[in-house]
Amino acid sequence: ESQIEDFAVEQVFESHMNRALADIYSQMIFPEMVDEKIARVLPKLLYAREIRCSVPDMRQAVFCYEEMKGETTATLRGGRAYVPVYLDHVHVLFQDDFGNRYSSIPYTMEPMMDCRTLKEQTAKINASHEMMRLIRCREILEQHSYSAEDIEILKDISQEENIHELFRKKLVSEIVAYYYKMEETAECDEYFLSIDKKLLSPDDRQKVMDALVTKDYYEEAYRMAARYGYRGLGLGRIMKLATKMILKVLFERDSLLLEMAWYCFSRGRGNDVIVEYLCSHYNGL
Repeated sequence: ESQIEDFAVEQVFESHMNRALADIYSQMIFPEMVDEKIARVLPKLLYAREIRCSVPDMRQAVFCYEEMKGETTATLRGGRAYVPVYLDHVHVLFQDDFGNRYSSIPYTMEPMMDCRTLKEQTAKINASHEMMRLIRCREILEQHSYSAEDIEILKDISQEENIHELFRKKLVSEIVAYYYKMEETAECDEYFLSIDKKLLSPDDRQKVMDALVTKDYYEEAYRMAARYGYRGLGLGRIMKLATKMILKVLFERDSLLLEMAWYCFSRGRGNDVIVEYLCSHYNGL
């Protein structure tokens, strides 16, 4: 048995995989055996899948994750390949000898191992592994209820270069929604001030702008209003922002402030500052 165990560990470090080896790994590799060295190589085996394609002209399988930029490829030998597939949101294409790719080729894909405790131990020891982090990210998103620790993980991953832009925007949207519902915190303020506003959807921009006005970050909110518009804000928020910025610029004429002041006044909302500003500068918009 010790010889089989030694053989299994040796094959793990070689990253070899087939059906027979999968059975050996499942029986001979235990969670308590997983150290940092094994945890570095084990993920590609634990998440290995056997992909089969019976179309003889296909030479490669191409995997594209929704969460990541780029792609990974696996060579088909006898219509079969063993390849780690870490995430469920993956698109599989097939490529022939001429580089043509096909999205409607029939295929099967089955996991090679089902070792939940091994996966958990590996993820615990090798938490910095790129794909382990993305798996954890997906687990968090599926919860729909986040802790502060969860949000920090989403924030870290949203800043990684290899993340697909659509997935990055999804993460940012979840983070914005979380902070928007919170009481004032330094983390919330820092995030709303530092986030790249181009990553935000129109709805998320309005949330961030609303929060900035509420938290008295008027100049930052005004810059967003100037670039993206302000009419998605509540009328009270627009009036507050306009009033504070009019005082900030000492009643100097500003076309956007004049528009905002008139927008409020024409809808029955105004105050002494807005009325005085309109009296000083308004001659019809």
